[in-house]
Amino acid sequence: MANQNITPQTPIRLYEDVCKAFADCYKEEIEAHRATYAVNLVLARHLRQKGYPIAELKTPKEKISTGQRERWGSVKAEVAEAQEKLEAQRQAKRDRDKRYRENKKKKAGEPEPIPSEE
Repeated sequence: MANQNITPQTPIRLYEDVCKAFADCYKEEIEAHRATYAVNLVLARHLRQKGYPIAELKTPKEKISTGQRERWGSVKAEVAEAQEKLEAQRQAKRDRDKRYRENKKKKAGEPEPIPSEE
């Protein structure tokens, strides 16, 4: 028999009788979360009974909300970092301008040297 590798992308065809029974039994989950989630839910339950350590599955809505929260958190961090950088630039400009004004005042307060007539 040929070695068949199964991946999360492997298309699986159900027998007609199995499909009908599955659709009847898990009608509410299919309507709420789609068939893929329902199939994964049943397989996870079965594998847990066999002793495999499979965590509770997140519904598609939970996965989406978690992803959005994570993305929003990284966006907020980037925005905060950009604002800190902008504020540092503004402060540096304020300091530079202050030094410039102070030097200008010093020069304005000093009398100009009178050229000596020799």
